[in-house]
Amino acid sequence: MIKKLISFSDKEKEQIDQEAKEKELTFTEALRRIIDNYFQNKKNENK
Repeated sequence: MIKKLISFSDKEKEQIDQEAKEKELTFTEALRRIIDNYFQNKKNENK
């Protein structure tokens, strides 16, 4: 289901993968943090 909601270009995938490696995270964990930050920012905008 997430695959249908979110898609990334190859370049974006490479950037996420690079950031994950720098922070010693898995790709999935890096993506999870990006999504969490996105929704936290949206929540803060609505305050």
